[in-house]
Amino acid sequence: MKVIGKVATVIGIIACSALLPFAGLMALISPMIFDAPGSTKHPLGWIFFLLSVASPAALLFLLVFLIRLLTKERRDKEKTAV
Repeated sequence: MKVIGKVATVIGIIACSALLPFAGLMALISPMIFDAPGSTKHPLGWIFFLLSVASPAALLFLLVFLIRLLTKERRDKEKTAV
């Protein structure tokens, strides 16, 4: 992996780590979308609800993927050294 790729991966890890608490908070308060009477019948509310609930899982998946991508080169070097 080139230096630019490593820098971009580290920046992605930092960004995901910083956004994860906010995404969790957004998922916790997302049921308030349905507080108003009749709001469960609007499809846009359901789309926003599903996206806000899925965002922490997507960020966690991306964070794990970026960390594995960053450490892949190190694991490959260890395999070839043995």
